[in-house]
Amino acid sequence: MKGFNRSKGSLKSWIWIASFIGIFAMAAFIFESPLVMAIGTDYTTNMSSNNTPVISALSTSSSTNAPAQSGSSNTTISSLMGDSPLSPANSSSSNSIASTGASTNTSTGISTKNDAQATSQNNLNVALVSQAPEIGLTPVYDYYADGRIQSKTLSSPDGNGMIYYHYLDENWNSQGYGRIDRSRRQAVFNGEISYTYIYYQDATGRLKTKTALSDAALPMVVAVYSYFNNPSNRIMSKTLTAPDASGMVYYRYLDENWNSQGYGRADQSYRRMTSRVTVYYAYAYNQDVTGRLLTLKIYSDVSFTTLMQTCNYYNDAYGRIYSKVDALTGITSTYYNNPTNYLSSKTLVTPDSSGMIFYRYLDENWNYQGSGRIYQCRRSIPSNGELSYTYTYYQDATGRLRTRIAYATAYFTSPLQTYFYNNDTSGTAYTHYSDGLIATAILSAPDSSGMIY
Repeated sequence: MKGFNRSKGSLKSWIWIASFIGIFAMAAFIFESPLVMAIGTDYTTNMSSNNTPVISALSTSSSTNAPAQSGSSNTTISSLMGDSPLSPANSSSSNSIASTGASTNTSTGISTKNDAQATSQNNLNVALVSQAPEIGLTPVYDYYADGRIQSKTLSSPDGNGMIYYHYLDENWNSQGYGRIDRSRRQAVFNGEISYTYIYYQDATGRLKTKTALSDAALPMVVAVYSYFNNPSNRIMSKTLTAPDASGMVYYRYLDENWNSQGYGRADQSYRRMTSRVTVYYAYAYNQDVTGRLLTLKIYSDVSFTTLMQTCNYYNDAYGRIYSKVDALTGITSTYYNNPTNYLSSKTLVTPDSSGMIFYRYLDENWNYQGSGRIYQCRRSIPSNGELSYTYTYYQDATGRLRTRIAYATAYFTSPLQTYFYNNDTSGTAYTHYSDGLIATAILSAPDSSGMIY
């Protein structure tokens, strides 16, 4: 019996030891689990190499945990997916956490894992954790056979409206994953729902073009964006397959971050008038702190050599058109700087059929013709000593011509004669002696005797 009790006690001791070892092993397994590591990850606000705050998971990985575009060392992939179709695809640093963050697992061949299962490239015990904009979106990752990330699918759109990203099979900048070559929105934005990306084939590997597609299932090209191959990697041009609200099918941009919008002002654009006629525009800006539009030149050819018209603008907050110069006729038109922006004057290079080379107009939309009645005019050469004229009108519903004053100079000085007109449809002009009696009558058409004077 004693021997039995002794054996029984030994058995209990071995059972106790085995239980302890089992619990210890289970704890080790649990705490090694990526799921627990993901839940226990400490979210902290760190500073990237350019002193920009980024949200990341604590990791011992030498590379970042997010796929990022190459190029500029100070921007992240989030700018690539900006809501504005004109936003440049500023590329990101390998030292910054991008909104499309993910890491690879080089030790498994499993092709699909959720965010709680994904592990760091260099530390299998540290699980990938999405950035703040993606918390709760439960990304699902697919992997290439070599373990690098192939794609990322979100259950809800991220801060850029995207629900899907596809990556090149490459170890870009030794970060353990590749650059994005495709992405897709959840909802259509400006006719765009998915994108493809091509990169410069040089050491920088910066973004070269982004092609926007209209439909994920049956893609049709909506627009193609190109980018400068320099550290800024800002948008250089936008080509549309269909005209936008302004009728334009192409824009080219200055390499600048104008008003902190991430891209520059347009310096060229094309408008497709018909299937066979396209008009080309070139823009120049004031070289002051405002940088407002100064000049718009319109050409008939894509090489911008055949000038059709030049438009100049007032340098104020309204930016209304100041003048137009027709390159074919040489006629210069100016406009009032007010909300109506009606025609103010017209200057001709050669005299018209009346011998005039200059007209100034009242600020009005007379008879809905889009401009006013003539207020002043000037000849190229004098006629009977008369070189310039001013006009007045009856202040009634007819608004007919009342007087025409002739001057000897080009600048409406030294009056020579005043012509008076009856408020009727005859158009007869009268001059008077100093005592008020009629001196002459000038008819607008011959009378029954064939006389006009």
